[in-house]
Amino acid sequence: MKKIFFAISIFATTLIYAQEKMSNTKKRSVEIRAGYGVLTAPNVFEGIGTGLAESTVSSGYTSVDLSGSGAFMASVIFSPDSRISFGLDVIYDKSKVAFIYDPLQNPTYLKENTETSYLSFLGRLDYKYINKPGFKLYSSLAAGVAIRNAENITASNAALNTSSSKLGGSFQLTPLGISAGNKIAFWAELGMGFRGTFSAGISVKL
Repeated sequence: MKKIFFAISIFATTLIYAQEKMSNTKKRSVEIRAGYGVLTAPNVFEGIGTGLAESTVSSGYTSVDLSGSGAFMASVIFSPDSRISFGLDVIYDKSKVAFIYDPLQNPTYLKENTETSYLSFLGRLDYKYINKPGFKLYSSLAAGVAIRNAENITASNAALNTSSSKLGGSFQLTPLGISAGNKIAFWAELGMGFRGTFSAGISVKL
């Protein structure tokens, strides 16, 4: 509960600061974004963890399967001038690792799943190299916190199930981003971090 309250506090503080900043600015622009990203940092972290886990899990597994949902994201972005924008990203990402065991070698487990989700809140800062009506070229930096929830489920023995929750950091480095459109626009980004190596979506300017 404390971790969720901390994350919500960051969100509220960002909105209050943004409102105060925009109220003192004649030229106002508020943008709401929704999008999806792939090859995210949490997917990479869980992939590395799976590789390490293969040497520590119970013997007798026959296969390992790693899958991820990708990053679902929503953003609010404030532009006080033609070059600088700032705002907040909220990102949800989920990964699943499944170890399948040979019942003859390890009848205790049979199948073991680890489901991990990340709920991230990142403050972002964008710089526009090109800001034309209907087209923008920009870079973006973002950093914040991530709530990581992990649940280990053993299909054949519920007594072995475990769960945990941790608060950690989150980041995004985007050297290249584009936005095409005016009131309603399409955007796409290349970078690395919690928004993904490639992300895209739509935005609405209020």
